[in-house]
Amino acid sequence: MISFDHDLGENQGTGYDLAHWLVDQDHDGAIRMLRDFAFNVHSANPVGTANISALLNSYLKSRESGSLKP
Repeated sequence: MISFDHDLGENQGTGYDLAHWLVDQDHDGAIRMLRDFAFNVHSANPVGTANISALLNSYLKSRESGSLKP
């Protein structure tokens, strides 16, 4: 399980940036997220939490259904 925080500090990327990178890497075949990949978002930023969750849930659902395009 990976636990994401949205706000990582001044002059840093965000947890959303990391989640997006992870999705891109898996989609491109550079890495492979496990079929039972699990995540948690523990951010106090409600918009950031929603964005990270939506990105990962959408990607995982699309990957599972086979509807991803190369």
